Amino acid sequence: MTPGSTISFQKDAANTASFYWLDVVDMENPPPPLTQPTNSLSVLTYGAVANDITQDSTTAIQNCINAAQSQHKTVWVPPGIFYLNSISATGITVAGAGMWYSTIYANPTLPASSQNIIYPTSCTLQDLCFDANARSGGTGDGNGGGLDVKGNNWVINNVWVQHLGAGIWADGSNGIVKNSRTGCTWADGININNGNGATGNNVGNYLTISNCFVRGSGDDGLALNSGNSPGYLQMTNTTVVCCTSVAPWWANNLGIYGGVNIMVSNNLCLDSVGAYGISAGQFGTSGLPLESGMVVSNVIVRGGSYGFYSQAGVPALNVGTTAISYNLFVAGNIVSNALYMGMGFEKCGSNVVAQYNSIIAPGGDGISIPSDAVGAAVLYSNTVTGLKTGKSVLVNDSSIFTVATPMAASSCNGMSGVALEPCAEGGQDLTAIENGDWSAYNNINLTGVNMFVARVACAGAGGSIEIRTDSPSGTLIGTCSVPGSGGSQAYTNAYCKFTGPSGSQAVYWSIRVAVAVCSTWSI
Repeated sequence: MTPGSTISFQKDAANTASFYWLDVVDMENPPPPLTQPTNSLSVLTYGAVANDITQDSTTAIQNCINAAQSQHKTVWVPPGIFYLNSISATGITVAGAGMWYSTIYANPTLPASSQNIIYPTSCTLQDLCFDANARSGGTGDGNGGGLDVKGNNWVINNVWVQHLGAGIWADGSNGIVKNSRTGCTWADGININNGNGATGNNVGNYLTISNCFVRGSGDDGLALNSGNSPGYLQMTNTTVVCCTSVAPWWANNLGIYGGVNIMVSNNLCLDSVGAYGISAGQFGTSGLPLESGMVVSNVIVRGGSYGFYSQAGVPALNVGTTAISYNLFVAGNIVSNALYMGMGFEKCGSNVVAQYNSIIAPGGDGISIPSDAVGAAVLYSNTVTGLKTGKSVLVNDSSIFTVATPMAASSCNGMSGVALEPCAEGGQDLTAIENGDWSAYNNINLTGVNMFVARVACAGAGGSIEIRTDSPSGTLIGTCSVPGSGGSQAYTNAYCKFTGPSGSQAVYWSIRVAVAVCSTWSI
């Protein structure tokens, strides 16, 4: 096939149905098949039979795996389809000729109980396809999962999983799923977790999904899932980067359920159909909370759902789902043609910031805060364009959710000892700050204000900002502790409570530490 070639689909005499659905067509030019690597054992040597659905190769392939484990060799799966029930491996590499050529196919006699096609522990699986005869997600229909990955330092690379339960379900430490794809699964496409829902390591640390493609999942397309049962340890340092999630027919394109220091960036989410494009929060009422992380530079197209999960519909990008989320930075995301709201906020604790997000032509309001939302979020320099008639940029239906809109620190009405410089987060910041320096802001209405937040960067050990009224030595209404952030342009938020202010007053910051202050706001 060459560029410009014509592809035809036709119904022949042997095709006796009245009509056929043509859902999707993928065309690609795969590389040639790989050859058997050195220091490897072929499954053919142990009696596996390719391309014969009447032959069960379970025992043969398991025997090859067992031998490879004892001899510290690689298992080689040559081109062909190998039919089996379920196998397991520990501490070895299982390699094929390529995801287009070497297929391990789960073919249990139906009805059959659900079991995964392979249980790899601390393994590398590469250049393979995993497929199955599962008829549905129902009991007895062969909907066992694909890869139930556990252990440490594992790698899933160039693997294709389809027609199984969860395509790749992985926990443990220091593992990566990369350059892989799942399609038409009855449950999640790829889920990195801490063993929740099954016996396992009960840990999920430094796990990554990178450069993967998921389409048509029966639950979340991509998920980071910290345990939803008592006793599970919080996940830490999990990452989903440069992935594509298309048309999950249940749940979200990308679900973030709890964790510490999560990173979700540069992903493409298309046509979520049933729920959110990206949902950041907690799994149900029994899950572990989302304690810190970043959701940055993702693109969501036709995300969210109108009237599927609720009469009100759900937004394309949602923050603080189910339970309170903390220390979350949501920035630089593009939300285009959301089916309903563009972005939503539900339950937000301290240090939830959304800035520089672009919402384009949403079906509903641009940013929505429902009546049951609690907490506060900082919204800064987000844009909403292409609104439909009667829709609003921001709707806050909650009486107890506070939207904080910042003001630039550089917009001060007076200053002493400080200077201006370009800020890494946009605009200018105040810099060259030393003990006793100050900046002033006139006519700030403090009625009902009970908190002060500054966006700060500090290369040193930290210090404090004093907030005073009327003069640099006026009434002290708050002292804001500033942590060391690790760099002069590495920004974080510094908080403190206000006591006693009201009315419109001039507000002065008296600086007690060398910091850069990019923007400030009060709530």
